[in-house]
Amino acid sequence: MAYNAQHKVPWHWPVPAYLVTKAIGAGVFMVLALGFGLRLFGFDRETAVIGLLVSLVFIAITTGLLVYDLERPERFFSILLRPQWKSWLTRGAFILVGFTVVAGIWWLLETLVYFGVLDSGLADAVRPVALWTGLALAVGAAIYTAFLFGQAEGRDLWQSSLLPFHLIVQALVAGSGVLLLMDAWWGLPESVGAVSLIVFVAAAKLRTCSSRWWASSGCHTPARPRPPRLTRSATAATASTSGSAASCWATSCRWHWWR
Repeated sequence: MAYNAQHKVPWHWPVPAYLVTKAIGAGVFMVLALGFGLRLFGFDRETAVIGLLVSLVFIAITTGLLVYDLERPERFFSILLRPQWKSWLTRGAFILVGFTVVAGIWWLLETLVYFGVLDSGLADAVRPVALWTGLALAVGAAIYTAFLFGQAEGRDLWQSSLLPFHLIVQALVAGSGVLLLMDAWWGLPESVGAVSLIVFVAAAKLRTCSSRWWASSGCHTPARPRPPRLTRSATAATASTSGSAASCWATSCRWHWWR
């Protein structure tokens, strides 16, 4: 038996949708930044231009969904002009803006060099700073939602100490999955596809193992049934993972038959 009071659902489809788009935007940047920065694969300007553009597009969609979900969308600017720094909604907005600025500058410089408009010297000098600064902001963009959910009182299913870790892993799964999809259709350097495949499999396995451990540890037992909005969130996350798995399968087929 469960007791529940009927009330208006405060969070609608844009919230689970924004979790997926944010994971893709942050995850693509994280995989590319780690790959370039740690020399897991060589720097390729075309890959950087396309990958950064995909990341920026999905972060822009994320911001649009957040604004759309507000009861008064015109008040979004008040978050930036009159910030309440104790709120993770405000902190998250500034993280997204900062990430967009850093990634946007890096993408613009690499694009201008790619089309021969600008000499490569400036882009080469800015790249390490933009790469590591953007990586920190991408991690922040991926995990700040966990702390925002922590401020949402009365939603027991979100009070998990592993949620920041889960969001980072989910971003790696989504980002590497999208890179695999790009490799399957457009063709990326072989090393980028190989690293993306390794990241996808490892992150997906890590996410599954950590979830099973958390469930079996008995540390967190929900006190009430799953709300409908959480079901939609789980559906959206499952759709994202399924899409990444499909892209992984397509890439594997491509490597098997075309190479």
